[in-house]
Amino acid sequence: METRDADVIKCLLNPVRYDLFIGLQLRQEPQRVSDLAALVEKPVNSVSYHLSELERRGLVRKVAPEPGRDSRETRYVARDEGLFVHLDRDDDEAAPLVAAVSQLLQGEAALVARYRKRAMARAGDHADRINVGQYFLYLTDEQEKQLHDDLEDIFERARQASDANRDAAGESGEYSRSFLRLEFFPLLDEEGKDANG
Repeated sequence: METRDADVIKCLLNPVRYDLFIGLQLRQEPQRVSDLAALVEKPVNSVSYHLSELERRGLVRKVAPEPGRDSRETRYVARDEGLFVHLDRDDDEAAPLVAAVSQLLQGEAALVARYRKRAMARAGDHADRINVGQYFLYLTDEQEKQLHDDLEDIFERARQASDANRDAAGESGEYSRSFLRLEFFPLLDEEGKDANG
């Protein structure tokens, strides 16, 4: 889902909610509340509350029990499309959203590092597809805008392919899951000017 609502991001600043959201993102099948409670090592009633907060903001949804399963067994899945936040640096009202996203990314670092380390240690046939890079670029305004647009196009094409594969997975086979995060922002000094150091 795409959002510009700081409340959605702030909801994920709670570490239990964030772990639940990521845990559901990493699992394709609906998960029982009891299994999620074991995952985050919290009581079931606490996890139920946090799931309801995530559901209220559209980050997860309840799934009806499968035929033959206990109807009292509440199951959840994360929204299929993940989370995308478009930050417009020219929008004066975006400051709360920027602050919330910054906090979220700080909290995410340890979790992402754990999955990256696991992938690099056990990649096998996927070893040539692991990319981790960080670049400080010197670009004109036109080049910066072009790169931004190109990255958004790549991200959108990958998301559409993922959606199509997920929808067809039940009919034509299984697909592996990959993690993709794009960050692109100008480097500014404390006064908000270009940091050309």
